[in-house]
Amino acid sequence: KVWQARSEVPTPEYLFFMDILMTTIRNEVASCVEKSYLSLPFDDAKSVLFFSSLDELLKFAQEHQWTVSPSDKRITFKSAVEDTRLFQGENIMKQALSYAQELERIV
Repeated sequence: KVWQARSEVPTPEYLFFMDILMTTIRNEVASCVEKSYLSLPFDDAKSVLFFSSLDELLKFAQEHQWTVSPSDKRITFKSAVEDTRLFQGENIMKQALSYAQELERIV
């Protein structure tokens, strides 16, 4: 809707604000796409990020340090940092086992 509203602004002065809004929306969508997908075909990424040309998409991908594969026609997103909660779970299990051993010695 926002993209369509860009062509229906009351005066040309509003285009400045619409461009800022579109950049913000595009960056938020890009952030979500990075976390949701390992990679996307060029056409899908271009559509999701509201680009009209492949050159715009490739420039945006370069700015976000995404890996572009022209032979596969795909963009691969940088991998997310590993979730540290997995390692915290291992520590909790070790502590629980340690407590169980202590209780066993007491009893």
